[in-house]
Amino acid sequence: MVNQSIVEYIKEGKKRGFSVGVLRKELVKGGFSVEQVEEAVRFLDGSSEVPVVKPAINNPEKVQNILHSPVSKELFSKQKPMNKIGGTRWIMAGGICGIILAVLIFAISGFGIYNYFSESSSDGVLETIGNGSEIFDNMPIVYFTIGIILVSTILLLIYLYGFIRKGNKMNSRSIKLSCFALAIITGLMILMIATISGYTYLKVSSASDGGLNAYSDLLGLFLTVMIFVKVISILTFVFSIGLFIFSAGLLREKEVKFSKVSGIFYLGSAILLFMQASFMSFILFFPESIMVVGTNSFLVSFVTILFHMLTLVVLEILFAVATLFGSLMLLKNK
Repeated sequence: MVNQSIVEYIKEGKKRGFSVGVLRKELVKGGFSVEQVEEAVRFLDGSSEVPVVKPAINNPEKVQNILHSPVSKELFSKQKPMNKIGGTRWIMAGGICGIILAVLIFAISGFGIYNYFSESSSDGVLETIGNGSEIFDNMPIVYFTIGIILVSTILLLIYLYGFIRKGNKMNSRSIKLSCFALAIITGLMILMIATISGYTYLKVSSASDGGLNAYSDLLGLFLTVMIFVKVISILTFVFSIGLFIFSAGLLREKEVKFSKVSGIFYLGSAILLFMQASFMSFILFFPESIMVVGTNSFLVSFVTILFHMLTLVVLEILFAVATLFGSLMLLKNK
């Protein structure tokens, strides 16, 4: 028979925005058995037709302890109602944005694979580099690329904020703090990319007008851009560590639907991103080593670049799948 006190406690907790997992733990801490708690959870889910009864008279202290304990009062008093903009709506928005982001990543990955194997994908690259002003000749493509980056960033930030709210709701500090760190790192990376793009555009435009020395100033531009790229590689390295922590937090929430599978895919993404960041950092900070390898063995250099490209594609797919399941987690367990 279902205990009415447990049912009311779970209903009140869910109204306040707490997950069933958190409420289950508090009930067990309060002295109720796991069987009683699970029976009440099944009843509320509609999978049990066991009649509801009030608690037995011989255990009133246990009921009072769990319903009116300082822990429960503190738990409920600190949580804002989740029907406001700061709660469930942000979690839902994060889930929706995550699905859009996952579809966008799939599309970008597919286009990248098609473009890589296209016969004309590398035609004219050297000529374009030779005349820097041609980079900005086709401005619609440039604007479209910038738009994709901005849209992806906004979607990712809303998705991460949804998980920050979800982590607060689940009492998961690892999810909350890791998503907060990932959001900050994402913002810094976008800021660095925007700075590089703007600086390069100004310098290249100056070169096309004849106001830039062909060698000395272009060399200075290259060195400046390389400094920014090195900083981005370090931020990517830190991002992979944050992704490790995020995946670990998801894997710990075994009772939440789609949490484990999302954590597994994010863990794979974190491993590949860590490898990519390490590889790029090695190339940027020790370019002479790569040049030695390239001159000694063309096959080794080719295999290294091919492995790098394949890893990047797999990373994008894993991250997209993880984001898709993470979005379902937000929407299903809101």
